[in-house]
Amino acid sequence: MSISTGSITSVELVARYLQRIATYDARGPCLNSIPILHEDVFDQAAASDARRATGTLLGALDGIPYTLKYSMKYKGMTCSSGSPALEHVVANEDSLSPNSCENLALYVLVERTRHR
Repeated sequence: MSISTGSITSVELVARYLQRIATYDARGPCLNSIPILHEDVFDQAAASDARRATGTLLGALDGIPYTLKYSMKYKGMTCSSGSPALEHVVANEDSLSPNSCENLALYVLVERTRHR
C-alpha cells in the first residue's frame, strides 16, 4: 500500500496505526507506550489528503504520521518525559526534531514513552 499511488489515504493510514496501537497498547499486552494522541491528527491527515488530491503537497513525506518521544517539545502538547511533576507542562514551541519533521510535511500522530 502506498499513499503516493492512492491505494491508501493518510486518514486511512492514521486509522490503521491507531488500531494497531490499540491492539498492543490498550487491549493487548498493555505496553503503555503511547500515552498521548495528538488531538488534531485526523484533521492533519485530511488536510494532507486534500493537498494530495490537488497536487499541492508540502513535501515528499506529506501525509506520513510519526511518533514523537514524550520528552520532545511540540507546541501545544505536553513534554513531561513521563514525570508526574511535569504532567501539565505544555510546550509553547517546537524543539528542533519536530520542527525538522514539519518541514518535511510529516505530522505528529502520538507521543510515545521512552525506555527507562
